[in-house]
Amino acid sequence: MKTYKIVRFFRDSRRNTRIIKKSVSLEEAQRHCQDPSTRKEGEWFDGYQESTYNIVKFYRDPKKKSRVIKKGLTLEEAQRHCQDPKTRGEDWFHGYVEG
Repeated sequence: MKTYKIVRFFRDSRRNTRIIKKSVSLEEAQRHCQDPSTRKEGEWFDGYQESTYNIVKFYRDPKKKSRVIKKGLTLEEAQRHCQDPKTRGEDWFHGYVEG
């Protein structure tokens, strides 16, 4: 299942986009973006993009810092990766976060 994020786009290119909501279905994203209150004419509008996920190596020892090891996967790819027994060790494991 694909997931999407709702993003606010600004006309002023010096202003960064802002994520409004993560991990929504296509139907939810489309419904949100069709609502007239999700835009201000000439200033900003809400759109949606397919979500991507990053694989992170997490350590059980809180002194060790987690790190991203793969970027830009689909939800299915991230889930499949993390279900592989080779992605877990005695003191670490792979998880995924929305990118």
